[in-house]
Amino acid sequence: MIFKKKTIIGEQHGVSFMNGEVAFQGFSMSVYCYLIDGVLIDTGAQSLHKYFEAFIDAC
Repeated sequence: MIFKKKTIIGEQHGVSFMNGEVAFQGFSMSVYCYLIDGVLIDTGAQSLHKYFEAFIDAC
């Protein structure tokens, strides 16, 4: 099985965010993680762990 994964990191109105996407055979799932005032909201999907871990560590 080949999963395509991509991430986008950004900030808008003082809120840091990361969007992770996993795609497989035409189906895709998008997951967001937000960081505001030191509070992390949604820690992401297990399949994107290594991408989200870097985002969380950087914040």
